[in-house]
Amino acid sequence: MAKYLKERLLELWAEIDLGVNSYYRYSPYKYGTDEYWKWIEKEYNSAERDFREFIRDHRSRDDYGITIHKKYEYVCEFCGHEWGEDPQGILDCCDEILEAQNIKEIVIK
Repeated sequence: MAKYLKERLLELWAEIDLGVNSYYRYSPYKYGTDEYWKWIEKEYNSAERDFREFIRDHRSRDDYGITIHKKYEYVCEFCGHEWGEDPQGILDCCDEILEAQNIKEIVIK
């Protein structure tokens, strides 16, 4: 994060991997057939039900991976200008930040 910017947390969400992406390896049906896709859907629905029960029961499931995602924006500490993503290079939103970076005379010239 660039100096003279404040970080604001905008969003927080969880992504859960149920560990079902390898089910295709165990299918008793040929890949791409209607039977195959019906079997995959049945297995995925079963995994979803199992996960919902896990959340309700607080059982331990070692094959679940939970990733927490955070999205930030960056704001000038002097004027409040929102930079969105972490900017790189010279910050030029206000005179105060230019002075703080010791580059006001360079930008004005």
